[in-house]
Amino acid sequence: MNQNNSMLQRIPLTIKMIILTVGVGIIAGGILDYFQTKRIRAVFYAELLERLNRQSQEDRLHFDLYISTHNKASKLIISQKQFIDYVKSKDFSTSSPQTRHFHEIPSWLPQASVLRSLIQIRYALLLDAKGRVREVYQNWPDAPPKSLLKPTNLLIKLSHNENYMTEIDGMPFLITAETVIDSKGDKPATLMLASPLDSEFLLSSQGPKYQENIIALVEREKKQVLASNKPELMPNGTALNDLEGRYIITGKSFFDEGASDLLLQFTSFISVSETEALIKAVVSSNRQQRILIVFILILFFSFIGTYITRQIRRLAQYVLNFSEQTLGIKSEDIQRGDELYILKEQFQRLTKDIVQSRSELSRSEEEYRLLFQKSPVGIFHYTTNLQITDCNERFVEILQSTGEKLIGLDMKALKDQSVLPAIRDAIEGRDGIYEGLYRTTTSSAEIWVSIKTAPIFDSEGRITGGIGIVEDITERKKMDEELKSKIEELEKFYEMAIGRELKMKELKEELARLKTELEKYKKGGEIAGGANQ
Repeated sequence: MNQNNSMLQRIPLTIKMIILTVGVGIIAGGILDYFQTKRIRAVFYAELLERLNRQSQEDRLHFDLYISTHNKASKLIISQKQFIDYVKSKDFSTSSPQTRHFHEIPSWLPQASVLRSLIQIRYALLLDAKGRVREVYQNWPDAPPKSLLKPTNLLIKLSHNENYMTEIDGMPFLITAETVIDSKGDKPATLMLASPLDSEFLLSSQGPKYQENIIALVEREKKQVLASNKPELMPNGTALNDLEGRYIITGKSFFDEGASDLLLQFTSFISVSETEALIKAVVSSNRQQRILIVFILILFFSFIGTYITRQIRRLAQYVLNFSEQTLGIKSEDIQRGDELYILKEQFQRLTKDIVQSRSELSRSEEEYRLLFQKSPVGIFHYTTNLQITDCNERFVEILQSTGEKLIGLDMKALKDQSVLPAIRDAIEGRDGIYEGLYRTTTSSAEIWVSIKTAPIFDSEGRITGGIGIVEDITERKKMDEELKSKIEELEKFYEMAIGRELKMKELKEELARLKTELEKYKKGGEIAGGANQ
């Protein structure tokens, strides 16, 4: 076992990581491919079903809108002046009417451009007041059903002023009818529009841009296709059971617009084979991408592994140099092999030395703490938010307060703001100085202080707070004031003495001047006396 461990330790970590990365990449790639493929299929089918539902709703909306347009078209036609004038001009009271057939647009219908903007009219029937068909416009090669040419009163009533779905001669039809009412309140004629619900009707309801979708009208009881927009793929009479394995199916029953006596379902389809082909293409493309990604990841992690092992070896060398230069421990040179094992050995040696030095560091910290507390000057620490975090006993004594009140104190809220500029200087990276009278916040004391502040930096050179040194200079200030007062007294005395000396000098000079004048006077008197003699 030890021999095996020794052999593993001699293998470089880079080779181990490359082998591990390749193995994990292959295994992970295989597992990921399995679950990802499964997930793609599930998501794809869920998204496809959601898309089919949205498509079905959109297709049904178009279908309902197209159906509602038939009734609107019939209302519009009978309101046209040309239709009303035509009905007025005709006498439909003949007992044996003859039905007229038109393959071209008759005069009582709007122009072809107008009709195309509304709906595709297959059959337009003009009925007299008794419900007999008098004129028929046929826009379709097939002749209208015989039962349509002889509509019952019930059919006219059910289709009056709304859309009505029913079966005529075995084929589903959409019927809508509107009656003309003249100024006398009579009903001389009725317009009936009839369209078979077949493939052409479905295509017309969806428009040209929706022709790629597969839609159908399904008989709900028999579950058979009555009509589809793609009869070549889904002919009439096809059972839904035959389509379930080939198509994803969703549908909705009728009827939102008008009335119906048919049990129909509007159904949308998506081909499963096309979906599977698309899924296979997506899965294949995704698999190629995953293989490429796994290959790139193997190369990437191999590169990262190589880089990491180099950094580990550098770290081991750094630990060795640190032990020698900082702790003064001489170690053996780093050997070749597993870099992590080598680093482990270096850290074990370093840990022993650090444990030995921690006791010495604890003693140094205790000495510093003792010096901090017993310092003859006040010392306090504060954060960048100007909150005091620590202070010594002398600081508490100077401010005549307590440690509980001072530690945690927000200096931005000091009553006396005169010291704040010096405190903020340290936070801004400068030494701060303040000397003057200070009125404390936590007590009623007024003291003369000298404050010096400096910033505190972390290992990255960022300012983390400040330190302040406080001296109580109240006594010194008093001595200064007394000394100043004595100096002023001396200055006054000096000025008085000087003034007196100057006055004596002036008197002496005046006395001397008077003596000189007196001498001159005496000499002048003697000269005058001699002359008189």
